[in-house]
Amino acid sequence: MHKMSKLTIELPPKIDHDNTADLVAALAPARAHSGEVLVDIYEVTSYQPHAICMLAAQLDYWNEKGVSVAIRQKEGSVISKYLGKIGLLNNQYHTQAKVIDWSKSRDYVPLELIENNSRPESVADALAGSAAEKAGSDDEVRQLIRYAVFEFLMNVKQHSRAAGFIMSQYYPKTGLYHIGVADYGIGIRQSFLESTSPFLKGMESCDDACWLDNAIRPKFSSKTHLRNTNGSRSDNHGVGLSVTRAFTRECLGRFQLISQHGMLDHDFVSAMNEDEDVPAKATMMPQAYNGVACSITFNPTLFGNTTYQQLRRDVLNQLGLGGSESDLGLFGS
Repeated sequence: MHKMSKLTIELPPKIDHDNTADLVAALAPARAHSGEVLVDIYEVTSYQPHAICMLAAQLDYWNEKGVSVAIRQKEGSVISKYLGKIGLLNNQYHTQAKVIDWSKSRDYVPLELIENNSRPESVADALAGSAAEKAGSDDEVRQLIRYAVFEFLMNVKQHSRAAGFIMSQYYPKTGLYHIGVADYGIGIRQSFLESTSPFLKGMESCDDACWLDNAIRPKFSSKTHLRNTNGSRSDNHGVGLSVTRAFTRECLGRFQLISQHGMLDHDFVSAMNEDEDVPAKATMMPQAYNGVACSITFNPTLFGNTTYQQLRRDVLNQLGLGGSESDLGLFGS
């Protein structure tokens, strides 16, 4: 009997927003492999939350498919201890079946598994409260984080057939707060192709980058036209990504969205410092990521004296949604 060869995936030492495509390329060979896998993190030194979630989604997919996975790591290294703390190396991440005790998470926020029975409100409350406390931020920042986390969770639950992961991290040295989420599902383009959404008309031939450009448009969704079982309209209003991106822009942060071959990367800080416009269009990556990953980064101190409610009103007006705020039922009011 022919023995299936073991696939070795050597992960890049460091992954941040600038080289997320390198992680996508490293994981790509696994798409067509069904034998044993060795994930080599020996040289890994630093991964931002979205990258950790992408890796977690891949590991969870292998676990679900019964793929034998071994991990080569440098015992006692800072990154091995960190990945062990958040539960990535032993599949002991938090789930809704467990009590979330964030008080013990002094220097990190645990990786959270998102499943069909996950309660977005509870996770968003816990994650936002913990993050704001670590950043020494007030209730205004907590509400912004709460909104972003909730929208990320809802996107995973509504557009993915697989489990997703969410994680956050505050970096005291830079003053930046990162939120990352990723799933190993069907992706944004496929979600529309399998729907009966009216937005699909005339866009069947659009590539992954084109779909990302449209995904951040207000009320653009593959779910808004659907009805609930009781006949009421869908709980999805199609504004989550557009509002979250606008919040990030107002806080001079960074917004990154990945689905299959498409990548949309809006770095509002660099654009301001270099007096350049943020790239208007998403780009195509050589390799594809199976699913969707999204990340936002912002500095909580940039809030100043602005309240969350004021910021939300400004953002909604900019997006042309100001007149229908109550109708949208936006989370975090």
